[in-house]
Amino acid sequence: MVHVHVFSGEENGVFDIKIHSNEDWQKLLANAKSPVIDILGEYTHLAYSVNSLKKYSPDNGVELIALYDSIINIQHQIMGLNSANEVPRNRMFGRVIWKGFMYAVGIGAAFHDNTMENVAHVENLRKNSWGVAHEFGHVNQVRPNMKWVGTTEVTNNIFSVWTQYFFNPESPKLEREKLQDYDEQKVGGRITSFMESAFIHRQPWLTQAGPDRWDRERPRDWGGDHFVKLVPLWQLQLYFVVAGESNKWETSNFYGEIFQKAIKAAPTPGKDDAYYQLEFIKNACDVAKLDLTDFFEQAGLLLPIDLWVDDYTCAQMTITEEQIAAVKNYASKYKKPSTSVLKYSTANSVDIFKNQNKLKGKTGKGFSMEDGKIIIDNDKWQGAVAFETYQGDKLIKIAFRGAASPDNSQTIVHTPEGSTTVKAVSWNGKRKNVTSL
Repeated sequence: MVHVHVFSGEENGVFDIKIHSNEDWQKLLANAKSPVIDILGEYTHLAYSVNSLKKYSPDNGVELIALYDSIINIQHQIMGLNSANEVPRNRMFGRVIWKGFMYAVGIGAAFHDNTMENVAHVENLRKNSWGVAHEFGHVNQVRPNMKWVGTTEVTNNIFSVWTQYFFNPESPKLEREKLQDYDEQKVGGRITSFMESAFIHRQPWLTQAGPDRWDRERPRDWGGDHFVKLVPLWQLQLYFVVAGESNKWETSNFYGEIFQKAIKAAPTPGKDDAYYQLEFIKNACDVAKLDLTDFFEQAGLLLPIDLWVDDYTCAQMTITEEQIAAVKNYASKYKKPSTSVLKYSTANSVDIFKNQNKLKGKTGKGFSMEDGKIIIDNDKWQGAVAFETYQGDKLIKIAFRGAASPDNSQTIVHTPEGSTTVKAVSWNGKRKNVTSL
């Protein structure tokens, strides 16, 4: 410890969760001489504006910094730092800014003073921790093994989506999403966008459609929707950590082991971005001890691609049939998962996968019909993880369980003109007709 004596100036004070109470917090805020005060937790160091803290956390500094410590601890867990006994001794730094919105730089995360109603308010932050976890997640992205072209705004959201679910398991963000000013046919938000882009239109992962997808002025420049790209990464966490609990496929430290592989990977100079995407797939198979190549192929990560991908710094992404065959050969030493429809897993259906619930429902019953859609009563169709709309033998629409429902009690299934059948899908891939149209 270094002791510093300042001959002039006024002492502002520092709040330290190890030695201070909420009573100390109130005194520090009342007597602060600077517009910004430092707050020290076990894993976090914040420098937030005094006025905003007085407004949004006047009495609960202990709870505020403890919540930030929880958010950072979750990131340590996802990175495998806790299990590897490698939690850094230094703290993550978050500071207030007066220009911009939220961003991350080398020294840490930054949040505009106008956001303090959310990021410095304990109840609001617990309800919506996405932005804070997202920006700190940028700082914790492992480069380049867990951050290759097209994933700058994706792999950091592994932290966000899990933190949000951890604090609010009944209100998962992606599963409850409502998109404004976007095609109603994508009811169910980015999860529906992912499923239809990947499973119906067979778009490669980095190009999949959604409201944040763009193609630039030059036809060669591609960028997929960041949240759509997040969905399959979220499905893996759900399946192996949540559904896997007490099951033979449980891998409670799934991303922790993958991140540790990325952290400890030997330098690979000269490798292109495709190398890191394919290494991620191989690492996921190794950690799960399962051949997950069917899932990755269905999700679009293991499809041929030869495009210039726009992601702040653009790069070529080329994956060939030969490379895909090599990854499949590598993974073939493992068994396939017990489910063939891991691709349909969501927080709404995770218990069905976990308990392997039987599909129950009576054809022609358990739903109401409206123009262009049917509304499924999920209680009448227990064990269904998704619903598929067909035109003859052609799959044309997909609805994950609970799509467009605020409480997972219903599923809206679109039935465009020409639809002939709607089928319910079980966790094991078996189908049952809901209705003929």
